[in-house]
Amino acid sequence: MGGLVLAQEPASTASSARTVDSVPAPPAVGRARVELIVIGEVAADFDLSAALGPNLRAEYELRFMTARRFDPQELFRARFDSTIDVHVWIDATDPKLGRLYFAEHTGTRFLVRALELSGEMDEMDREVLAQAIEWSLRALTDRSTETLTRAEAEALVGGGDRTEPTIATPTTTKPRAGSRPAPRVSGRFGSFYGLGAHSNEIPIVHGPGLRLGLEAPLGQQRLAMMLGGQYQIPQRCSDGRLELELHALVLRAALRLLGPELGAGLRMGPYLGVGADAVFASVEVLDPTAVTAHETGTERTFVATGGLAMGLDLWSRLRPALELGVELDPVELHFDVETPDGPEPFVEHWRVRPVVSLGVELP
Repeated sequence: MGGLVLAQEPASTASSARTVDSVPAPPAVGRARVELIVIGEVAADFDLSAALGPNLRAEYELRFMTARRFDPQELFRARFDSTIDVHVWIDATDPKLGRLYFAEHTGTRFLVRALELSGEMDEMDREVLAQAIEWSLRALTDRSTETLTRAEAEALVGGGDRTEPTIATPTTTKPRAGSRPAPRVSGRFGSFYGLGAHSNEIPIVHGPGLRLGLEAPLGQQRLAMMLGGQYQIPQRCSDGRLELELHALVLRAALRLLGPELGAGLRMGPYLGVGADAVFASVEVLDPTAVTAHETGTERTFVATGGLAMGLDLWSRLRPALELGVELDPVELHFDVETPDGPEPFVEHWRVRPVVSLGVELP
């Protein structure tokens, strides 16, 4: 059976594999080099590199190749002189069953995976394979994680037997035989600074806030449920008769759908949510003859919100995030004072107003 050769091996057998994608930038210090070889004719149309995404690329230097066939002997051949740390074979020749083989360059640590696919080689299949590759790479490069020995891997692969392999699952990996990995739900936590329009008398309100929520992959998209709270710092206005001070506690719950990566880690998509505001008012009367009564205390109101969210996955643990949106008050809010000539509105809150926030999120 012919050998499947990596780019770093001698030229006498190099014709069995060809490079289709690589990362030309020099690797960062401590970043493991990984070579991924997609097997079969489907490789030309199977864009797995996009599904792996920027987070995995931040942890590993990935190099993509294709080959016509998988040779089990290549899996077990030690490569002490290779510059590649982990070799991965993705055998998608059967559209309903993806086989993954992992070998560390020392030839002593292995993993074997078999994943049920839809048969369409669609976005979901790419996501399933990408998640399994990510989990397996982390298990293989973590020296404290249990993996397969050479003898165990040989028993599973069978020296070239093309029967379906059994999945060997180390304690820290999630795939099971004959099943798709469930979408990986991850927690999100972040901080932000938000600004919003308010009224003619107080044009801008602003303040810091915190967000937390859950995010899960949805094909190439990212669906998140986020809960956020903000403290809007005190703002004052005066007309010579009295001085009004307003500050608020703001709560928002929203669904966010970030679309496929647009390049350089950028994702964007809509968000839609609801919330509640607690507005605290305090008044200092400057001219008692001009103002006979005024409102004080706390006003509570519900809010609908929506807009455009953008996230930049630059690093594996950090995402700068920007939101541009609009908020709507179902009812009209205003602050009135009583004068000798009758009631008079002092501050009228805009019912529809733009908002913007800039922050960072951590997984």
